[in-house]
Amino acid sequence: MATRKYDLVTKQTSDTLAQTMSDITYTYKETKVPKSHYKKVLDEVVEVEVSMQLNMSLLNVYVEMFKKINEESSEIFIKALLCLEKKISLGKKGIRPYELQALDETYRVYESSKAKSFISETLVGVFDDIIENGICK
Repeated sequence: MATRKYDLVTKQTSDTLAQTMSDITYTYKETKVPKSHYKKVLDEVVEVEVSMQLNMSLLNVYVEMFKKINEESSEIFIKALLCLEKKISLGKKGIRPYELQALDETYRVYESSKAKSFISETLVGVFDDIIENGICK
């Protein structure tokens, strides 16, 4: 039975595996990633991974909640985002008439503009650029 590279790699020490990963990465468009980078990642304590998983779970809860709010009432969703952005408090004193008017009119402009994003084009552009090119250009 033929031995796969995977079977050999999984038996390596973290130091040897780091070098192997660096070598494998180089075979993709001659991309150089130092062994030390892989060694650092492989030697990280698992707590960091658990923390990241918890953060992703929480992010997923928020995303699903925002989706539901937006589906139920995009008007309330957009107005809530504006309140957060402009630090408008809806507490004991309630919203001021001019703030309510500004929210209503801003939503009307948003609706008529056929905007596809709630976030500034600049931030969306940064995100798209990082997805396409990575952080280091």
